[in-house]
Amino acid sequence: MGLFGSNNLESISQLNGNAVDFVLNLFLRKAISKVNVEFGSLLLFDKERRLIFMTRIGRFGEGKAMEGGIEKQEGMEEQANRKDNVVFRAFETMKPFISDECEGFRYSLSFVKKKIKSELIYPFEMKDGKVVILVLPSTRHDYFKEKHFREIENLAKEMLSSIEMIEKIMNKKSVVLFKIGDFKEIFEDILGKEFLVISFTEVRDIEEFSKSHSVDFIFLACSFQCSLECREIFRVLKTLKAPVGIIRPVFPKDSIKLIVNSFLCVFYNIAPLTPAQERIVELVKGSRYYACSSNWNCDTHVYYKIASIQRSIIENNQGNIYIRDLSKLASLSRPYLSSNFRKITGQTLKEFITRVRLCNSLYLLFMDYSVRRVAHEAGFKEQASFTKIFTKIFGKPPSQFKKDILSWIRSNK
Repeated sequence: MGLFGSNNLESISQLNGNAVDFVLNLFLRKAISKVNVEFGSLLLFDKERRLIFMTRIGRFGEGKAMEGGIEKQEGMEEQANRKDNVVFRAFETMKPFISDECEGFRYSLSFVKKKIKSELIYPFEMKDGKVVILVLPSTRHDYFKEKHFREIENLAKEMLSSIEMIEKIMNKKSVVLFKIGDFKEIFEDILGKEFLVISFTEVRDIEEFSKSHSVDFIFLACSFQCSLECREIFRVLKTLKAPVGIIRPVFPKDSIKLIVNSFLCVFYNIAPLTPAQERIVELVKGSRYYACSSNWNCDTHVYYKIASIQRSIIENNQGNIYIRDLSKLASLSRPYLSSNFRKITGQTLKEFITRVRLCNSLYLLFMDYSVRRVAHEAGFKEQASFTKIFTKIFGKPPSQFKKDILSWIRSNK
């Protein structure tokens, strides 16, 4: 299970830059509990034996409690290079030992005004060369036994594993899933081995996450209910400059388990994709869930035809799209195509095309294109027809929507 009790990557990944310090504190707390002593200390040194972190947990001094104190002890770095004390011994041997030379406090690492009879000193080296020294004091002679060494050794292995996992996570590129619903596990399966996949249900949480992490891609699932709520994700795209992938289920009404989770994706990006972002697109479009990919497992003729038409509309959404051309592409009659498309997807071909175009228009408006240009590039014949449909669906004309965007940009400068 590990030091955290579970491998909860989301909670670990959302720790701030002091994630390793957090693990060290947790390790010390568990060590004190395992060995059943009143208090303990932990020191972290860099390769040059400079003290970079210290924490103490328990009761110190005259009944004063301290927990997680990150302060440097006077002269500690000098002690690490003096041959007459336990700090030097810990560095030189890198093996656990018991110190009984605590009576005069000269050699004690416990830093307490209390009669310490013995200390368990446990040093170990991290992969990056840093050295951790764990100090567990006791007010009794001969308190520490062989079983205590074994318990601390097991905890130390868990701690090092947890730190390695955190550092691995913190160095991963981040993919954010926003209101992705049933596709969460699918995208974790597609991207989880190479990328950190985090799920959120609020835009403000994405923005908060971006303050401490790089957001390299955002995916959200299309609800097929076009509304002004969609503008939130394009606002994030413009703010964070992260590419967005809008997931469109291919067969939302279908119940065939084999292909029920199939999807297509519309990708939007402001800047050229980085190699990592290109890799994300490659993994998504090459997955066994992506409709009509080489790995897609669909052996039902009509379903494959319907999916290929959806993919064609999504990937070639500019300009005029005619149903007669789509029927020729699929080698299906127009009536057969139209009836089966609605039966399988829950919407008509015209409705599907319009919603894809409207989604593109929101993105183009956020890119500060003129309404005339947006209408043309989104695939509408005329600006007037675009304005009419946009107003009907979103409740306001595209010109007003564009003004709202400009107002938002000014208020957030």
